[in-house]
Amino acid sequence: MIVKDFEDQNVINGTHGYVTVDGNYIFETTGGSAGYKTDREDLQFCQEMEKGTKLMAISGEWTIKGKKIRNREKPIIEQFAQGKDPRSTITMNLADPDALGNMSVTLYNCWFNDPSIMDFEAGKTVDQEFSGGFKGLKYNNYVV
Repeated sequence: MIVKDFEDQNVINGTHGYVTVDGNYIFETTGGSAGYKTDREDLQFCQEMEKGTKLMAISGEWTIKGKKIRNREKPIIEQFAQGKDPRSTITMNLADPDALGNMSVTLYNCWFNDPSIMDFEAGKTVDQEFSGGFKGLKYNNYVV
């Protein structure tokens, strides 16, 4: 017989997530994600109809979603206009008190893709999304 080793309340609630960028809390955050995109090369050999793949490289990608409260894009846009490529350190955390533990990962050498200068629609609160890539990470806390 298989025994379940968690209770329903242990499922992690994203409401308890938070993000820091360069050590500063981003309180207006409504969501975040980070992961790897894989670059693979197809492999096909004689006498085999099924293709395989070979992992060639990985690329880190991140996204932070939030409500528009401040012009957080301003320093990024200004540096882009000067031909500079700003980099940051981003830490994402999940700390649900009912979970089996806290999760935290720090992303290093984070760059920004296509920051929006202005985006709005009548009758709706303004959302803002930042995304980019990273090179290097560290798991600070994780749940096994």
